[in-house]
Amino acid sequence: MSRAFALALLLVGVAAYSVFGVWTWRRLWRPATDAYSRTVYGFGVKRFGLVGWVAWSAVFTITSSTGDLHPILRLAVNAFIAFPLMLWGGYVWGCAMAGFFGQSRGI
Repeated sequence: MSRAFALALLLVGVAAYSVFGVWTWRRLWRPATDAYSRTVYGFGVKRFGLVGWVAWSAVFTITSSTGDLHPILRLAVNAFIAFPLMLWGGYVWGCAMAGFFGQSRGI
């Protein structure tokens, strides 16, 4: 594999993951209009998801063994990777909390 092809593949991957991240943010960052959405989007996505994102980024930056990268660059890469994953994790957590508390989605 040539260096140019590898760089192009990397750029396509970063662009695709960026689109996924923006789509995730637009899909999950919603205002709370009732008890269900307050639990799922307020407590799950906006609290659990954001705290998980910050914690994941910090912990993986501190404990990663890639000594070739500057710590700030490692933090940026970890934050980029973790953002959509943690928002979806917060969504799942919020749905589980809403189910536990007997809240149902208002249709």
